[in-house]
Amino acid sequence: MRARIDPNVRVRGDNTYTGFEDVEGEAADLHLGEVVTVYEPESGLRGFGSVVDVDLDRRLVFLAVDWSSLRPEEAWAEWDAQVAEIRAGAEERLKTQREEGHGPDARP
Repeated sequence: MRARIDPNVRVRGDNTYTGFEDVEGEAADLHLGEVVTVYEPESGLRGFGSVVDVDLDRRLVFLAVDWSSLRPEEAWAEWDAQVAEIRAGAEERLKTQREEGHGPDARP
């Protein structure tokens, strides 16, 4: 899940917030502690944050942003490629395990 933020807005100490309309995906389904990708399109920064509160009445998501993780979008290209490679390898291993009757969903 991705959430658009304004790095200049700080609340509740060092946290920030964003409106449901600035969350890609269903903001109301976010869970406390869930890690999300945060981004700021004007500067091209991207990083990570975790959900600390979801205010359904005001349609706001409060985030604890790892401010040190904010990097230009281009800097994440190598990371994205590595994650995709790891994910593909894990999916292939799980498929093999299922075919062999092993893995997390195997039946005794």
